[in-house]
Amino acid sequence: MNSIEPEPPQRWSPARITAIWVLFMFAVSRLVLLALTFYSRRIVERGPLVILSGQTAHGGTLLDVMTQWDGVWYRSIAQHGYFPPSHELAPAFFPGYPMLIRAVAFVVRDSDIASLLVSNGCLIAAAFLLVRLLRLDYDENVCRRVVTFLMFNPVSFFLSAAYSESTFLLLSIGALLAVREGKWLVAGLCGTYLSATRPPGLLIGAPLLAEYVIGWRERGLKARNFFRPHFLSLFLIPLGLVAYLFYMQAARGDFFLPMHAQSAWKKTLTSPWQTFFWPGYFPSSHIPLYQAVVGAAVVLVGAGFFFRVRVSYLVYAVASILFYLAWGTLEAVPRYVSILFPIHLVLALISVRWKWTYEPLLAFSIALLALCTVLFANAYQMF
Repeated sequence: MNSIEPEPPQRWSPARITAIWVLFMFAVSRLVLLALTFYSRRIVERGPLVILSGQTAHGGTLLDVMTQWDGVWYRSIAQHGYFPPSHELAPAFFPGYPMLIRAVAFVVRDSDIASLLVSNGCLIAAAFLLVRLLRLDYDENVCRRVVTFLMFNPVSFFLSAAYSESTFLLLSIGALLAVREGKWLVAGLCGTYLSATRPPGLLIGAPLLAEYVIGWRERGLKARNFFRPHFLSLFLIPLGLVAYLFYMQAARGDFFLPMHAQSAWKKTLTSPWQTFFWPGYFPSSHIPLYQAVVGAAVVLVGAGFFFRVRVSYLVYAVASILFYLAWGTLEAVPRYVSILFPIHLVLALISVRWKWTYEPLLAFSIALLALCTVLFANAYQMF
């Protein structure tokens, strides 16, 4: 009698291969960024904002470039808090990210290095959590492509620089993953720290509420059973912001000091279409580039409805883009939308459905990344 021999176990599981893919994409994309920065600074003339950027702090090294612009503010807050010698406008920058820098700097004894360790550590962790989140609905191929598009997005350097973007990305994905796994308290705590990291952190409440409604409908509960105990976790989200405002009241005597400090950037409540087509307080030379990046993000979010992306993810993306476009200027909007993972998910879904689009989409993204990196590295307005 012939017996069927069992197949030998696979040496590498799909999950393990994807984990290696995440680390590989991180390494390759960061090497590309470093190469672009290093060589462009040898052939490109410095921009008009070289002093203002703070990239000459220690002679214009690579470390200076990766900790310039907002990084100067965050490192100052990590070192001195919101008191002199920190600038009087420092309260405009929320404490979530500087607190992590301070904690890591306690070990490495250097706030510059600590800021980059935090950013890159959060980026790697966010990529792993993103794969874990997407694996609930998609196969490994889609998950890997999402990570690839994230790592090579046009302003990906912000994810490794001394900015709060990676921290924000990690916490937002962590909140959504926690909710999908039924860990509502964890999601609420992630939301708490999000709102202490940047004001848009409050927006995570929109997708979490959407997930709550989805769960309520899937269970077929009646209207009188809408409010369940875990609904209270949503009220944890604004506590980070509230705690920061109370701290400002106690330490500086002004509850709304962070909002007053924001006025220095001349942001005023404006309709999103006016911001997109007629942005104020913004150099005309950069408007087409920023409009291209933001416009592509808007189109991709719209395509998400066609691909039936999970409702909560689309709610998060739409609410965020509307918020970012509501302040009269395109300043920083590309880096804000770059951490909206549903955008990269839609790109991955497009490239999987129409396989011939993968290379052109990735090549175009890398080309924009090269342009934006050169501008950022050489003190042209890119923040």
